[in-house]
Amino acid sequence: MNSETLIALHAQGERRAWLRAHLAPDALHYLYPAPAPWSWPARGTERWECRILVRMRDGELVRTMLTIRPEDFMALPSSVPRLRQRLLAHMAAAVERDTGLWGRDHQCAAEGCGYTPPGHGVVASS
Repeated sequence: MNSETLIALHAQGERRAWLRAHLAPDALHYLYPAPAPWSWPARGTERWECRILVRMRDGELVRTMLTIRPEDFMALPSSVPRLRQRLLAHMAAAVERDTGLWGRDHQCAAEGCGYTPPGHGVVASS
């Protein structure tokens, strides 16, 4: 999926702004259902836990998670052949860094990405 589709799947708010500023805008990202063994959804569950392999603006490939409704997942186009899907799932499992670690090491001001975390740059008045 493209970056805008991935951003649209996230709830409104700060996470969307962060993703818009940091995902490679023209990259493809790969999402697949991957719940933890202890949280496999029972029949009738309203949300699925998915893993996503994403490309950041600096070119690094990292992983993240997203919980979405099954109908939102089913509405996504499947443009990746089955064998490639399996390879991507194994690759995502092998990627050690996630968006949290990537974000910790990323310096927004130094990178000039245009993202300002909430509360940064606010001067408290006395």
